[in-house]
Amino acid sequence: MKKTVFVTIGIILSIILLYIISGVFLTCKKPIKSSYVLLEDWISYSIVDDASNYIIENNIDSVFIVGMKNPDSSVSLKEIDKTRKLQKNKDTYGMYWSGILGFEIPSYMLKDSFSLNMTMHGNGDNKHFPHYEIYMNKQLFSTGFVNEHDSAYKFNLSKNITDSLTYILINFDNDISSSLGDRNLYVSNIYVDTIEIESIATDNFFLASTKAPNIDFSSKLNNIKYYLKDLDYDTSKVKLIEVDYDPFNKTLALAKGAKKYFNKTEVRNFNIITAKKHSRRSYLNFKNCLEENINVGCIPQEAPEKENYSLYDGLDERISVFLTWIYWWFY
Repeated sequence: MKKTVFVTIGIILSIILLYIISGVFLTCKKPIKSSYVLLEDWISYSIVDDASNYIIENNIDSVFIVGMKNPDSSVSLKEIDKTRKLQKNKDTYGMYWSGILGFEIPSYMLKDSFSLNMTMHGNGDNKHFPHYEIYMNKQLFSTGFVNEHDSAYKFNLSKNITDSLTYILINFDNDISSSLGDRNLYVSNIYVDTIEIESIATDNFFLASTKAPNIDFSSKLNNIKYYLKDLDYDTSKVKLIEVDYDPFNKTLALAKGAKKYFNKTEVRNFNIITAKKHSRRSYLNFKNCLEENINVGCIPQEAPEKENYSLYDGLDERISVFLTWIYWWFY
């Protein structure tokens, strides 16, 4: 009986030790000298922040962003199961994590051309302040950063007369909580022309998550491009690589799409800047897809935000790296 207990404990401890040790292999740090950088469109904005620092400091000639075409994104906002009411506090909507503050307005109440007015401010993290995107339905109209002071914002919009309902959406997309601080966005005094929006809106809501495939308002490729622009990077140097949607092995699909793209260019090397825990998988796929013609480097970034990864997330990454290695071993 005692022997069985000790053997069981030994097996459990061995599994735990193997799990911890295997995490080392998730990270791949192999930078090369190159004037080009490649970003995958799913990366968080905190990684884009660090990537932009590297891009500017190293005078990078071109930034390539590779991502998938959006699947059908016609789903109604009310069908999103993560939607919930966002409560006001002292006439201000406090957005404490990335998501969307949105309003649904009967289109007949709007002029063909109208202005959206609001007051916004935010908390920074000693690096960047909250970043916003303004959408009308699925069309992106404006992006930018707020500061710590209440400031008035005005956006001139034009409605589509074929839409019976118009959605006005304020997307807070770069939330972060780290030792440097906590970014929060605060929105108040929302008006359409001179009419307080809540007097004509039929609903208001907050999406806790905007990850595909639940909803896509715009290609993530463009979102990252606009974000780099707001970070004062010259986006004439940004090239977008759009590949067909693949729900099964997205990293491999991105790598294969990049191969088709770069085979038509004179580019012969680049560094991938990606999340630390995902970097081994990205490197293996891109290196093996492009190794005939292109030298691929990898610069992993540790996202500084506080994230609670589940046991499943850790296993998923480890299993994915193992399967990727097996795939390329036999390919």
